[in-house]
Amino acid sequence: VAVVGDGLKYATVMMSAIDAQLIEQLKWAVEDVARCYHVPLYKIGADPTGSKTAANIGALEQSYYTDCLQAPIEELELCLDEGLDVPDGQGFEVDVRDLLRMDPVARYDAHSKAVGGGWMMPNEARAAENLPPVAGGDTPYLQQQNFALSALAARDKQPAPSSTAARTEPNEEPTDGNEPE
Repeated sequence: VAVVGDGLKYATVMMSAIDAQLIEQLKWAVEDVARCYHVPLYKIGADPTGSKTAANIGALEQSYYTDCLQAPIEELELCLDEGLDVPDGQGFEVDVRDLLRMDPVARYDAHSKAVGGGWMMPNEARAAENLPPVAGGDTPYLQQQNFALSALAARDKQPAPSSTAARTEPNEEPTDGNEPE
């Protein structure tokens, strides 16, 4: 029962079965085209479940790259290499780092581990975050306690330093135990 005033009239809004079927077919067509090109529905705004959340955006972007973009990008790189007759040991490579940017906490953690592990320089991590370089940041660093196994083996072949040689007076230079006193 509708109660209307001021000369308004009640009118039902109905959709014919044909119109409803057409809308359903169009929705199916969008999903079918996306499926053909391996494009996730959230990328084109057609995901009914709303799976794009901040908690899993990194995983979704990785999946998008793996399922949709990786093969064409690798084919493009190969075509450029072969088409331009690039010499062995050289080639084209598309930089996909911006595409695969994950949430800031995970990114910072990855940079911290890379710099702390000694395989990335601090300025490389800063450049990845669009920060300017800092003095001394062009050298990879490791903690002092990290030694090569060969260095440890060579150290263990040396006689142990005596406890008296390790002690020094306040104004004396430390000795290694091999210098005359």
